[in-house]
Amino acid sequence: GARLPAGAGWSQFFGVCLLCGVGFTMSLFIGALAFAGQDAGYETQLKLGVLCGSLLSGVLGAVMLMRTSTAQKVPN
Repeated sequence: GARLPAGAGWSQFFGVCLLCGVGFTMSLFIGALAFAGQDAGYETQLKLGVLCGSLLSGVLGAVMLMRTSTAQKVPN
């Protein structure tokens, strides 16, 4: 099976997975095509879902990576 890179842990992998949720929420924009010509309430809910989902994924992923990453000194 696949292995994690040296120095990486499962918690960092999970943080990157959370960041991928930002891209996944973009597929919700396709929902606008499904509701074209219908009640404007659907469009508002769709946009709110995309914004909330992207924001939540980004914040959780960033927090997870900040908590699990260690600063490494670069040699001069």
